[in-house]
Amino acid sequence: MIGAAHLLAGRRQTRRSFLRNSALAAGAVAARGFGQAPSPDYRLEISEIEWELSPKKKIRIAAYNGQIPGPLIRMTEGKPVSIEITNKSDHAEIVHWHGQWIPSDVDGAMEEGSPMIPAGEKTLIQFTPRPAGCIGITRMAWLITISGTASTPASSACCMSTRV
Repeated sequence: MIGAAHLLAGRRQTRRSFLRNSALAAGAVAARGFGQAPSPDYRLEISEIEWELSPKKKIRIAAYNGQIPGPLIRMTEGKPVSIEITNKSDHAEIVHWHGQWIPSDVDGAMEEGSPMIPAGEKTLIQFTPRPAGCIGITRMAWLITISGTASTPASSACCMSTRV
């Protein structure tokens, strides 16, 4: 006999030992999943890009995921969402969610207490989008990056769609 079968050969397993061993095995399996952060629903990266306004006019501006406007983010009213935001710029940034009724600590309004995202850092925000406007219609909202530097234009936009 090999392995556990060899150890149990000739031994009678009681109900108590079976339940204890089952609980230990279930705990070991469950513990493998603990400590791993869940994957966010969306990832946004704030970085500066060179954007061509006209054939002879280029500016440096904050962008989401390397594009202007940023990516479309679709959310469903009442369904919790998590967004990982990475600030790849060289100064602190904050992301403000226009048109959403969400907690002030993730709304991106500094006057309401939302924290800035330090340069080179990332943060995970979680909220439940509310409200989506009238029942049965889609509400469009904008999120903007706000920086306090004179060398970079103040904001860049990303469109977000919330539906019921």
